[in-house]
Amino acid sequence: MPEANPADFVHVYHVQPLPGGRWELRQEGGATAVYDDRTGAITAAVELARVQGPGTVKIHAADGSLESERPVGPLVERPS
Repeated sequence: MPEANPADFVHVYHVQPLPGGRWELRQEGGATAVYDDRTGAITAAVELARVQGPGTVKIHAADGSLESERPVGPLVERPS
């Protein structure tokens, strides 16, 4: 089975730290939410990706760099 390509996923969610130790969950082109901890923000992002259709959760480090990416949900079929 081919490896999942994050570009094949429709929704993109970013989880990033905020000043003061809280965490932001932001959907590209959409809403944002703030969580008290990293785990809560990641859990919410993964659940949103599952419910709203295929997505990618991008987790950022404190310096803003991309720490990890998690594809969630079935691959989007692309026309040939």
